[in-house]
Amino acid sequence: MNYIICPYRLVSSEIWYTNPDGLAPEEVFFDVIREDFLINNQTIVFGDKHLKHVYSHIHINKPADGIALLKIANRLVEEDEQQVWNKFPGEDRQFATLFIVSRKDATCFYIEENEKAFANMEDYINMVCRGFNAILSLKGLAVVPDKHIVRQNDNYGIMYISAVINNHLKASHGAVSEESALSKFDEKMQQATRLFTSSLVDMYKASLVIQTLYLLTQNQMGIKRKLCVLKAALDTSVLVRPGYKDYIEVFECGNELTKYNYSRCTNPKAHKYENDPLYKNAYREFMKIKELDL
Repeated sequence: MNYIICPYRLVSSEIWYTNPDGLAPEEVFFDVIREDFLINNQTIVFGDKHLKHVYSHIHINKPADGIALLKIANRLVEEDEQQVWNKFPGEDRQFATLFIVSRKDATCFYIEENEKAFANMEDYINMVCRGFNAILSLKGLAVVPDKHIVRQNDNYGIMYISAVINNHLKASHGAVSEESALSKFDEKMQQATRLFTSSLVDMYKASLVIQTLYLLTQNQMGIKRKLCVLKAALDTSVLVRPGYKDYIEVFECGNELTKYNYSRCTNPKAHKYENDPLYKNAYREFMKIKELDL
């Protein structure tokens, strides 16, 4: 899947650091997004320059901590055709996913490139900014896309986004602890997400897979114990085997794990871990994720 990382700037007609309510510009922007969610996607209007065509949008998750996740369609979606939003990446979809970060330490759009929905990404970015600016202008602000736009061709953006929907998974299934929110991901966990993403089978369960893989291995001493957990993930089919280079980068084990041993220990026909308590526990945890009905 292709996507664009598009940094943006919040600018105003005058120099100011907080508005009368004491909010910084990025907090004002996030309030606009949160208000749209609270009144059922009715505040922000996305469309062409003269609003002859209006494009529907929905929030995938409740905006929180300066992070929002939306789907924007390339047309008006009527009330009786809400199934339009339910298609998965790889299917013929009429929408693109937009991940927004509006925090003091980061201001960025992660924009999925879906040419079947929006053929021209520059027009799409301008449309997104235009929709926000119609409201931000009333607050003395405007969002402006940065010229530094980066194209990517893996699933990292979507996988990283999936960490945000943990609150939904937690509420529905009790599968994630209170601490497992995006802000709690540490550097290694994010690195695992970035490098193992293309190996994940079900992207809507990706954050749970990465969390479980990482949490079950972080206290294990020795590369064989870490491979034991990885083998459980592979055997439950929640993960396709990561490349050797990606694995040793995340676990910093290039000096103790050869490519040959990595292939041997993760071979589908290998059964050396099946009686190991760590393997059994990890297998159960990954099976819970696999059987989640999302």
